Amino acid sequence: VQEGVEATGGELAEPIENLEDPQARIDAFRNLAPNNDLVIGASATFNQAAEAIAPQNPDTFFIVSAGVTDKPYDNVLSIVPDEGVPAYINGVVMAMNTKSGKLGVIGGAEIPPTTQSIAGFKAGVKSVDPSIKVSETIVGNFNDVAKAKAAAAAMIDDGVDNIFAFLDAGIAGVYQAGEEASGDVYVSGIIIPQCEEYENYLGVSTLHNDVL
Repeated sequence: VQEGVEATGGELAEPIENLEDPQARIDAFRNLAPNNDLVIGASATFNQAAEAIAPQNPDTFFIVSAGVTDKPYDNVLSIVPDEGVPAYINGVVMAMNTKSGKLGVIGGAEIPPTTQSIAGFKAGVKSVDPSIKVSETIVGNFNDVAKAKAAAAAMIDDGVDNIFAFLDAGIAGVYQAGEEASGDVYVSGIIIPQCEEYENYLGVSTLHNDVL
C-alpha cells in the first residue's frame, strides 16, 4: 500500500467492462471518481483517463495496470509489469513444440505491453532455433473475436502450427481457428487462460506483479 493511503475496506462498485473507446474510459473514470475512494483501470489504455480525471479528483486514488501517465500524480499509481518475460517463455516452449518451423503471435492494440510481448516471444524462439519463422499481427482490438480468428486462420493457412495470443476475449477466435484447422494447431495465452474446452491449448504464462 502506498505511503499515506490507508486500507480501510469498504464496498465494491459494479465493474464497468469492455470500454474500448478512449472517451468511454475517461467518462467511466469521471463517473466513478466522485463516489469512490479508489478507481482501478485494468488496462494500459487507462493512462489517458487517469491523466484527464485524476487532477480534478485529488481525494480519489487511481490505479492503472500496465500503463504510465506522461507525468507523475500524487493520486495515481501505475503497475507496469515486464510482459516480455513470460512471453519469452512462451517463445521457448512453442519453438520446442513446432513441427512446421512456423510460429505466430497475435496482439490486440499496439501498446507497450503488446510490443514487449512480441519482442519477448521472438527472443525466446530465437534462443531455441533462429531459423524458425515468426509471423506477427496486431488486430487493433483485444476483444474482437472475428478479427483474431481471421488473423489466426491466415497464419494457419501459411503453415503456422503454434500461435501465441496476447489478447483478452479475442483469444476465443484464435481457438476457433485452431479447432477448424485440418491439422494440430496449438495456442498459448498470456492474459486470459480459457483452455477448458480446447484440447490443443499449450499453456498460459503467469506474471507476478510487485507493487513498489
